[in-house]
Amino acid sequence: MPRPSAALRALLITALLVLAALPATTFAAPNGRLPAAQLAAVWHPDRDDHTLAQESAAAWNTLRLCADADGLPLHGVDKPGSAYRDLDRQRRLFELFREGRGNPAATPGRSNHGAGVAIDLDTRRMRAWLDDNGRPLGWAKAWSDAPGEWWHIRYRAGIWDRRPDPGARRGAPRLAEGSGGPCQAPWVARLQERLLAHGATGVGAQGRFGPATERSLRAFQRSLGLPGTGETDGATWSALTAAAPAGGGIASADAGVAHAEAGAGGLDRGTTACAPPSPDAL
Repeated sequence: MPRPSAALRALLITALLVLAALPATTFAAPNGRLPAAQLAAVWHPDRDDHTLAQESAAAWNTLRLCADADGLPLHGVDKPGSAYRDLDRQRRLFELFREGRGNPAATPGRSNHGAGVAIDLDTRRMRAWLDDNGRPLGWAKAWSDAPGEWWHIRYRAGIWDRRPDPGARRGAPRLAEGSGGPCQAPWVARLQERLLAHGATGVGAQGRFGPATERSLRAFQRSLGLPGTGETDGATWSALTAAAPAGGGIASADAGVAHAEAGAGGLDRGTTACAPPSPDAL
């Protein structure tokens, strides 16, 4: 067999280097075998092992912000695998179903749970609320593969205008540049109001997290010795909700972008406008 030419060898080497540089998320993982890097946590009051694929988790965690505002703790049933489910657990459930000892279960390797895009709700009240509010963020029973199971809800990509994942922590959502829209906008507005109360300039309370908010948040964090990430976390929210010093404590890192985040059409709170709940209510 003739050896490949130098040009062909160079081309193959270049292709291999490009493939090696791509993130793991570039390649679809087998159903039920999603790596941790492709999963994100979703909140449950008693468990810390509920996850979904990253996009569906971001949509679910965003939807939960509105559920919190309505006084409803939205979560899956208290069982492992009621959100993302690995292949071994799906096989066990499928065997129980075949033996007549369990609920209907998808063929292993073909489950929406295994793809990280389905969750089994805990109560019918949650289902009723989701029927009224879930579609704009991609969550609905209508595109579930189990019409006979009221609890089984599926996420459909391409409906929600994806935003940063607010995370699984109740009362202290992760906000970052790009946060806003349905369910997130009220929290962004709260963040901006608290920055203004602490003396920030160059940021308005429009509910859109743009470069001005990111710079002001970094300045606020650094003024208190916190990591200047430009993203909210528990420590940052605690500092933001503390009483502001007289006269304000920080100045914007860039006052020249005072209205950069207002946008041409004003604040768009999306199809679901909800005020953040009081921290005492969570």
